[in-house]
Amino acid sequence: MAGAKYIAAPVQALDDGISGLGNIRVLEDYAIELERKRRNYDAALLRLDRIIDRSARKESLLTRCGEILLEAGQLAEAEVDFAAARKAIDELPPRRRHTPAMRQMRAAIDNRIHSLRPHDDRE
Repeated sequence: MAGAKYIAAPVQALDDGISGLGNIRVLEDYAIELERKRRNYDAALLRLDRIIDRSARKESLLTRCGEILLEAGQLAEAEVDFAAARKAIDELPPRRRHTPAMRQMRAAIDNRIHSLRPHDDRE
């Protein structure tokens, strides 16, 4: 992976910006993506957990956690986060839950969960 060793400096610069300017989501999102790029999944998840703690809407963030956990090979943990994301969608008020975007997100989550479960070929 070319360039991975050069990611530490930009991550530090983003951390400095976040420290000086406050929790600016775009900086945090970019830092998460840099951590993913260098396969530092624990750091990416820690950053994402802090965002989740501050967020009222968690469904897309939990889905993102599940995706990171999949990248890290932590399938059982990914399934837990995908299930939590699905539950967050299900708990939305009907007018929010039934938007095309939420239906699409829920279908994608269901597909992810389904792909993580062993299939019985005898059926």
